Amino acid sequence: MYKCKDASTREIIAFQKTYCESLAAAIGMNNKFRIQVESYEELPPWSFVYNADGSDRFLKDDIIMLKVCDLEKRIAYYPVFPEKRGLKLLQCWEMAVPPKLTAFEKEGETEGNIHRANQSLRNLIAFARLFMLSQSRWHKPMAYSFNNIISQLYLVPESDVAPETIKLINDVIGKYIRDNSQEHYIKCDNLQDFIDYIKTKYSLVTFKSDDFSLLRKILHDYYPVEKIYF
Repeated sequence: MYKCKDASTREIIAFQKTYCESLAAAIGMNNKFRIQVESYEELPPWSFVYNADGSDRFLKDDIIMLKVCDLEKRIAYYPVFPEKRGLKLLQCWEMAVPPKLTAFEKEGETEGNIHRANQSLRNLIAFARLFMLSQSRWHKPMAYSFNNIISQLYLVPESDVAPETIKLINDVIGKYIRDNSQEHYIKCDNLQDFIDYIKTKYSLVTFKSDDFSLLRKILHDYYPVEKIYF
């Protein structure tokens, strides 16, 4: 196992100038660092995410965030690229493209035979991710084991979800809501307050529709004293 600390602002600037400003330099990262996809997601309309290429342009729509670890210095970088550049890098490195996380409805989009609880947990994670990003001015890595959970949900879409997994997501949401060290640009007592807020404020955006009643029932049946934060 390897563990890397997050890079400082100065280290990030130097890293992006060296490895992110050109496609050729970015492709060469794979020869020097350990790389994995941190997130592949659709950004919300209120998001302000800088392109790692140093252009000072804010990214919109779909992005790919990488986790780049310098194993010698034990430093981790999280460059964010627009979808087209990110997919090109993954293709050059022959890396699998992970499922895209989104809380937004796509017209005419169908996902085949998906267990209802599986789909609902995908939606819950997507909205939880939006909430966590809304608590900061900067785009941040995924919380805890969200990446692994998302991959498993897409790997076996017809399968039910374990109560322990729902509890983990609920615990993470609760931690963010209760944590007074967070900046809390949008203060709320549970995730549903946040969802109601963004659906009202961004009424022209079509969000996924899910009341999470099935997940709440599963969680309550197995953990009857657990406080539910969604």
